[in-house]
Amino acid sequence: MTWSVKTICHALQLKFSGEDLMILRAASLKNCLEGNITFIKHKKFTLPLNYINRVFVVPKEYGSPPIGASYIYSDNPKLTFSDILELLYPAARPTGDNNIGPGTLIEDGAVLGKNSTIGSNCVIKSCVKIGDNCNIKSGTIIGEDGFGFEFDKSGLPIQVRHVGGVIIGNHV
Repeated sequence: MTWSVKTICHALQLKFSGEDLMILRAASLKNCLEGNITFIKHKKFTLPLNYINRVFVVPKEYGSPPIGASYIYSDNPKLTFSDILELLYPAARPTGDNNIGPGTLIEDGAVLGKNSTIGSNCVIKSCVKIGDNCNIKSGTIIGEDGFGFEFDKSGLPIQVRHVGGVIIGNHV
């Protein structure tokens, strides 16, 4: 499913400012291209004005977006970004031997173990090794920069999918 800023904001009861852009994929701030969404955690970060056709989850009262961009306002931009990832990349159901979901890209050189499941819309870079009996969730990007964890209001850590290079062992 393709998501626009307006449909994401409606689904998560958020407010936005700027263009109602279509979101093609999530990215780190460093790698954010046209059609991508990312987050800015701190109000003190100043966004360059040449970030058109991009969507940013920003702290409330961050200001207005540059022309051609969109801001989604949040009390906790990183946690909201995690919620948006769940919309963009819904979980796949594990179904058995080396099941690879639709829209998944596995680059030449990547190694996939036996009886593993790779969800929909994943990117597995060439430097990645995945062991036997693994379950990689939909929307995961392995082999690039990561986003880490964010804590919710009750102090529980919430995983924001990593997009960093790793070697994954068996039964993960």
